[in-house]
Amino acid sequence: LLSPAYTTRWADIPAAKLT
Repeated sequence: LLSPAYTTRWADIPAAKLT
């Protein structure tokens, strides 16, 4: 799994959420 900081950053990107 990615770091919590990464998760927060990805949450801002819908496309990343699907990945």
